Amino acid sequence: MTPIEIGRLLRAGTTGFIAGCRVNQLDAPSFGALVRAPLGNGYQIFGIIYDIHIDDDGLVRQLVTADNVSD
Repeated sequence: MTPIEIGRLLRAGTTGFIAGCRVNQLDAPSFGALVRAPLGNGYQIFGIIYDIHIDDDGLVRQLVTADNVSD
């Protein structure tokens, strides 16, 4: 099995971690998928994708609320 990178670590805690990825990654694991995150010294973390968020983009929010922005 060839490992695929689905995102980059953004935050981590004792009960889980948050990874960011691009929305257009169609081949990424979906909701409910079992995933593995390799750590140093041969350790690995296994988890299930259970919470998916698509957050708004701060730059887009600024453009939408700005006056006189050309197409």
